Amino acid sequence: MKRRIGAAAVLVVLLVACATTGLGKAIQAADLQKRLVEESAVEFIKLHLKGDPRITQAVYDEAKMAYGKWSVAQTAYAASLATWQAAKTQANEQRLNATLANADATGSAYLNQVGKFVDMNAVKAKVGG
Repeated sequence: MKRRIGAAAVLVVLLVACATTGLGKAIQAADLQKRLVEESAVEFIKLHLKGDPRITQAVYDEAKMAYGKWSVAQTAYAASLATWQAAKTQANEQRLNATLANADATGSAYLNQVGKFVDMNAVKAKVGG
């Protein structure tokens, strides 16, 4: 739990420090997308567990695979963010931008997939998006 709080504090500091830059806005967008993906996953799983007939096992498995791809991309993004924060070099910034783009693409794919079943307006309201 302490590590999670520390990471959140670092992210808040970065967001405040970079809020007016293009990279700062991208980091803020990535944070919002992360919250949307996580909350929509919870809602999607709830629907599946309640037996929503639209969510067949194949649909569930496909969404689970998309979430897994996003999770890997999110982990790479978090690592590159930490590296960039430690050493703000051009190479680290390029790596950060690349991992941001990948996390965005996989997150968008997941949200498009589960958005067919989950009330995304309610999810956005819940996470403040």
